[in-house]
Amino acid sequence: MCGCKHRKRGLMQPFAEIINFDWCSLEASFCQPDFSLVRAELSTAGWRQELQCQQAARIGRLRCDKLLPEQPYTLKIFLSGQTLELSFTTLPAPAGPCLCRYAAIADPHISLSYENRKGRLFRESALILSNVVAQANAAAVDFALLAGDITNAGLAEEYSCAKKILSQLQAPLVCAPGDHDITSAAPHLWQDFFPDADHKYREIGDFAVLALDTHRSCLAESDRPWLKRLQAAERRKILVSHVHLLPQPALNCGSKNAAVQNFAAFAGDFSALGDALLYAGHQNVPCQVRTGGLRQINLPQPCQYLCSWYLMEVYRNGTYHKNIPISSEILRQQSRLDAEAAVELYQEAQWASSYRQGKSPAESNFLIPDSK
Repeated sequence: MCGCKHRKRGLMQPFAEIINFDWCSLEASFCQPDFSLVRAELSTAGWRQELQCQQAARIGRLRCDKLLPEQPYTLKIFLSGQTLELSFTTLPAPAGPCLCRYAAIADPHISLSYENRKGRLFRESALILSNVVAQANAAAVDFALLAGDITNAGLAEEYSCAKKILSQLQAPLVCAPGDHDITSAAPHLWQDFFPDADHKYREIGDFAVLALDTHRSCLAESDRPWLKRLQAAERRKILVSHVHLLPQPALNCGSKNAAVQNFAAFAGDFSALGDALLYAGHQNVPCQVRTGGLRQINLPQPCQYLCSWYLMEVYRNGTYHKNIPISSEILRQQSRLDAEAAVELYQEAQWASSYRQGKSPAESNFLIPDSK
């Protein structure tokens, strides 16, 4: 049995969520059945601020940039006669200047289909990936990770479209293949469009970054020499994989929620890395788990709710992770509502927003302290 909960579909219900926060800022979204001005109240001990949208709306966002670090806050949003209350605690302030920025993106599922599916925005997938690339460029990232399922069906036309969009990225790209990328009909297309020489392994500043091939839900023997190379690099170590390597109890819905089948056979290779960050796609529910020095971070996806990607900023005190939504809140909410309808129609709880959000906003906005 799946541990997810969902409610019956009916008229649009008032909905609000905290999208992201850091040590000084907050971004929240809302969706309501009525078209009206939206008001909110942000408070902490001895402090309160009123927030309000400038124009009446059913769907939109609220933002505040005057927060204090390491402070618990309550956000009350007043929607359609109801009060929705959310809470979070800001992160510690960073130490010194930002040393590096990088992006982690998972499962863009570029598709030329005329139909969307269970909340996945196939028709808008190219538009959404273009938006993510523009956002990453605006953030001036030093490099980017892509955790597989770049295409939806492994078609040459999808690859060509994805390659054209990703060529606009103004930073090196390291990407791993997903189960949707490499098909029996055209297995060569992955290497044709994303050859290892360009996208498998990079040493960038203080970082060594390796993409793993897990498209068959197993680690590949051909990656052992690459892991040896990563072990030898005297840099911070980052891995990107489509299927997650470590079992994650939070991924308890759907038929493909298991970790890779042969991690035990590679356990020594990963142990020899020391401390390493692993970014995984495939299940797209924000969560973390750690075994030894390997910390696994599961990523959301841009074309299905949460409709977002991660921006990492490295400071002396650690690496800040921030959930970055696509620009269009209307598309985000359409994906969420369509997915909720699919939960009821198909009885597949893995599409429920309560599951895909993760346990709390802190699962997708957090600091990993520097171990040095």
